[in-house]
Amino acid sequence: MKKERFLNLGLKIFFLGVIFLLSFSVFYFSVRAEELKCSDYGKKVMSQEDYDKIIEICDREIAADKAALKKSEGEANGIAAEIQRLDREIKISQAYINKKTARANRLKRDIKSTIADIKELSDRLETINQTLKDLLFQRNQVEGNTALEALLSKKTLSEFFDDLNTSSYLEKKISQEVREIKKKKEDLEKLIIELEERESVERQLAREKQIEYQKIARNKKYKNELLGIKKKETGFLKKRIIDKEKAKQAILRKKFTVASGEKVTFGEAFNIINPYKRQLGMDPAFVLAILFQESGWSGKIGGNIGQCTYNQKNPCGKNRVMSESQVPSFLEIMKGLGGDPNIQKVSCPICKDGSYGGAMGPAQFMPKTWMGIRASAAKIIGKDPEKMSPFTNHDAFIAAGAYLKNQYYSKSCTDYANKYKHISSVRTLRERCAAARYYAGGNWFKYRMTYGESVVKRADRFRADIVTLES
Repeated sequence: MKKERFLNLGLKIFFLGVIFLLSFSVFYFSVRAEELKCSDYGKKVMSQEDYDKIIEICDREIAADKAALKKSEGEANGIAAEIQRLDREIKISQAYINKKTARANRLKRDIKSTIADIKELSDRLETINQTLKDLLFQRNQVEGNTALEALLSKKTLSEFFDDLNTSSYLEKKISQEVREIKKKKEDLEKLIIELEERESVERQLAREKQIEYQKIARNKKYKNELLGIKKKETGFLKKRIIDKEKAKQAILRKKFTVASGEKVTFGEAFNIINPYKRQLGMDPAFVLAILFQESGWSGKIGGNIGQCTYNQKNPCGKNRVMSESQVPSFLEIMKGLGGDPNIQKVSCPICKDGSYGGAMGPAQFMPKTWMGIRASAAKIIGKDPEKMSPFTNHDAFIAAGAYLKNQYYSKSCTDYANKYKHISSVRTLRERCAAARYYAGGNWFKYRMTYGESVVKRADRFRADIVTLES
C-alpha cells in the first residue's frame, strides 16, 4: 500500500513537472517573440528563427495599425462634421446678433428723435406760457380801468368791451393748447421709457447670443486643433503602415534556408553586412566583392553555390568531391544544423585550380576554415557557435567579414603591403593579398593578380554603388 502511494505521488510530481516545463516553454517563447518589433529589422541582430517570427509580428502590428487608422479616420471625419455643424451655428448666431443689434440701434435712434420732439414741445410750451402771461397782464389792466377812465380814453365803450372778450377768448384757446402740449409731452415721455426698455431687451438678447457665439467659436477652435492632431495621427499611422509593409517585404526577401541559402541582391547583402561594419572592422564593399566573386551569378550572391554533394565521385580523378581532411568537419557542421550531409549542395572541384571542391554556402567556406572562424563570427552576432550556418546569408556574410579581417591584418599581407606600397596604396595591396588568401590560403601569391586583383576592382566599383545606395 505504501509503495502504491509512493508511486502515485511520484507520478503526480512527474506530471506537474511536465506541465510546468510546457507552460514555461510557451511563456518563454511567447515573451521572446513579443520582444521583437517590426521596426527592429535592420537594427537588431536576428537569427533565422527571429526572421520567421518577425514576419508574423509585422502582420499583427500592421493589422493593429490599420484598425487604429480606420478608427482615427472615423474620428477625424466625425470631428470635421462637428466643425461644419458649429460653422452653421456660428452663422445663425451671428445673424441673430446682427438682427438684435440693428433693432437696438434703431430703437436708440427713435429714442433720440423722441427726446428731440419733447424738447421742441417744451420750447413751444415755454413760448405759450409767456404769451399767456402777457395776455393775463393786459386783461388785468383792462379789468382794472373804471368806467370814467374808459369814457375819457380815446376808445369807444364798444371797443373797450371787445378787447375784454378777445382777451378772454385767447386765454381759453391758449390754455387748451397748453393742456394738449402737456398731454403730448407726457405721451412722448412714456414712449421713451418703453423704447428704452425695448432697446435694453434687444441688447441683452444680443449679449446673451454673443456669449453663446463665443462659446461655439471656442469649441470650434478646440475641434480644429483636435482635427489637426487626428490628421497628424492618421498621417503617422499611414506612414508607419507603409514602413512596416516595406520592412515585411524586405524581411520576406531576406529569409534564408539552411538547405541552399537564398539568392540576394547587392543592396540586400549590403543591408545584412552594414549593421556589423564597426564590429567587423572591414569595409562592406570589400566583403561584398569577395561574396560576389565566390557565389555571384546574374547579379545576385548565392546564385552559384555549387551543385555537387560531398560524397559523390570527383571528376578530377580523386575518390570524392570533398577532401578526406575536410569531411569530419563537414559532418560535424551538418550534425549541429540537423541537416542531411548526403543531399547538401557544395561546390564542385575546379580541376585547373585544385583537385577538390566542397566549399559551402554563399561565402564558399571550406569546412575546416568554417570551424575555425565560426566562434568569432558567432560572438559578433551573439549566437551559439554550433547554430551558425555557412549556408545562411546572414551567418556566412558576417563570418566572411571576420575571416577577411584576419587575412587583411595577417603578417603575409602586412609584409606584402610594406614591400610594394611605393607602387600601390596600402589598402589595395592588403585587399589584394587578403582576397587571394581567402581563395588559395598559403598559395595566395600565385593568385594575387588574378583572383585578388579582380576582387579589388570589384570592391572599388561597389564603393561607388554604396555611396549611391546610402544617399
